[in-house]
Amino acid sequence: MSVRNALFVCLALLTIAVACAQEATPVKTWQLGTPIVTYWAGPPMTEAMAKQMAEGGFNLVWCTEQELDNAHKFGLRAYLYGGPMSPEALDDPAKRAELEAYIARVKNHPALYAYHLQDEPTAGRFPALARLVAFLREKDPAHLAYINLFPTYANNEQLGTEGDTVTAYQKHLDLFMEQVKPALLSYDHYHFGINGNDGGQYFLNLAMIRKAAQDAGIPFMSIVQACTWSPGMRRNNASSSIRRWPMGVWASRTMSTATPATRAPLPRPTARRPGATTPCGSSTASFSTSPPSCSHCGPWPRIMWG
Repeated sequence: MSVRNALFVCLALLTIAVACAQEATPVKTWQLGTPIVTYWAGPPMTEAMAKQMAEGGFNLVWCTEQELDNAHKFGLRAYLYGGPMSPEALDDPAKRAELEAYIARVKNHPALYAYHLQDEPTAGRFPALARLVAFLREKDPAHLAYINLFPTYANNEQLGTEGDTVTAYQKHLDLFMEQVKPALLSYDHYHFGINGNDGGQYFLNLAMIRKAAQDAGIPFMSIVQACTWSPGMRRNNASSSIRRWPMGVWASRTMSTATPATRAPLPRPTARRPGATTPCGSSTASFSTSPPSCSHCGPWPRIMWG
């Protein structure tokens, strides 16, 4: 074999070896990590605010690109909002290039945890969001593409599906899971009204989300009510009933939590709000049994009792 041929063979073998090494390197994908303790929206993440958030026990804060360093300084993870993050950007060459540049700038920042895509989308929006989620997983698989869903009390027009409460919401959930394929299932449910006019679907919503997350093998996040923002919603404090409701896991202190959707026992509530209902909306539950049960639903899921 001539020297020239030998060099060609060596270069070919080296190319194959490098390609195999690249294929063998595992791609880093998003993982839940420490269970999320966060809030919805919030003030600008200045250095002083980041310090206050860390001291208050939060571990995931809302940030713009310019605020990432403030979050990192205090050991906080960042939920990135703003920027050119929209499905429509994928169909416009200039906006797509802007989006790619944005991701390239932030994806290696040590504070980055998730990208905000959309809050409470209708089902008609799912195909477009699915494209954006897939795009983000291609460009930056290490960080979460975050979408938050409507609660069960959203109407058919909002959900983009038809039927009664359970039927319409289940269709909404099924479409979201099938089309978007989220890594985390997040929803909000605000049910503490004034004058005892509390909503009756909290546990129904929790059970439906939990089952969808468990079937998909992903964690879920529950955004719960800890404040008031309209005359019809009441503010909760240390002595109110919010502290006696099982808010998913660890949620009686905060507005949002995330946990793997496992069958592990949850902390047992110390009390139960008078007049609360079972998953089916019935008030005929028996609380002398463990777990509690009703004639329609049977035993409550562990997520609801512990």
